[in-house]
Amino acid sequence: MTFPVLLDENGEAARLYDVSSIPASFIIDTQGVIREKIVGPMTYDSMQEMLGTLK
Repeated sequence: MTFPVLLDENGEAARLYDVSSIPASFIIDTQGVIREKIVGPMTYDSMQEMLGTLK
């Protein structure tokens, strides 16, 4: 993978971001604000499409 992946050994991030299932993806802008939360699997094409709507 070419992007950071969180290893949440104690469940702190899961509680903080209200993640109750895996996979869960977050789109975070350059200011660090969560713009989208996606629960469930995503395809590469769906990721590209979502990023295109944020520009």
